[in-house]
Amino acid sequence: MHLRARLLVVVTLPLILGVSCVRAGDAADEEPAGAQRLTVTVGDSLAFDPPTLTVTAGKPVILTIRNIGNTDHDSTITGLPARDIKSAVQAGHGHPRTGEIVGHPKPRGEVIIRFTPTQPGTYEFYCSVPGHRQAGMKGLLQVTEPTAAQPAYG
Repeated sequence: MHLRARLLVVVTLPLILGVSCVRAGDAADEEPAGAQRLTVTVGDSLAFDPPTLTVTAGKPVILTIRNIGNTDHDSTITGLPARDIKSAVQAGHGHPRTGEIVGHPKPRGEVIIRFTPTQPGTYEFYCSVPGHRQAGMKGLLQVTEPTAAQPAYG
């Protein structure tokens, strides 16, 4: 009987822990209501597609950076007043400096950046891989005022 009780613990404990881990991960990945979903694609050419993104201040943003090529790229946004920042760096060639939002997908991979912009304005994003920004790999993030039909989240 003692052996049977041990076997029961050995078999059921991993199942219980596995379910707990899945539930914790699901909660962390929930999409905020009214989130603005955008995707930027980079590849072997030195360009972002699309080169201009428009979002509303005060509303959560979920930005997917998709690298469809074999070249190392990232997307760095500087000077953007934002809160609730969660960025992902899969393959780093450096660490983000204070005030930067960085997403660095591996070649043929993607990362997701989450943030809530707090101030309207136009902000540059660029690839910080040496030589890429200088070659024109940059774009604009336009943050607009919320309208009455699109109230900002507090």
